Amino acid sequence: MTEQLIAYTQRLQTEAVAAASKAVDYIHERTVERARLDPNWEPLADNIEVWSRDGRLVIGVSDSAMVSEAFALEYGDEVHPPSPLFRSLAGELREAGQVMDAHMESKFGYSGRFTGATDST
Repeated sequence: MTEQLIAYTQRLQTEAVAAASKAVDYIHERTVERARLDPNWEPLADNIEVWSRDGRLVIGVSDSAMVSEAFALEYGDEVHPPSPLFRSLAGELREAGQVMDAHMESKFGYSGRFTGATDST
């Protein structure tokens, strides 16, 4: 029984990492897509990245030559109003959670375990 539990735990860990990777890819694709549709953000779209720092997801521009431009776009400056891209990703982040849920459900056959939902039984 212990070997089965260890195997299940390892599989769960592997699939959780795969689900998280799919979610990160989804967020990246959607953010770049939205940036390409915005004339202000379009020049920076191909430089948008998603990475992990200290266990937290970061969405932004890591190229140091473009960070100040991205910051000015996101928050505005003395000449231009804010054009929030990264701060307006709530819907995409929710959808990324659904991507994770769908992956885990496809592998384990249940849902609602990864979004805080509870069973009524």
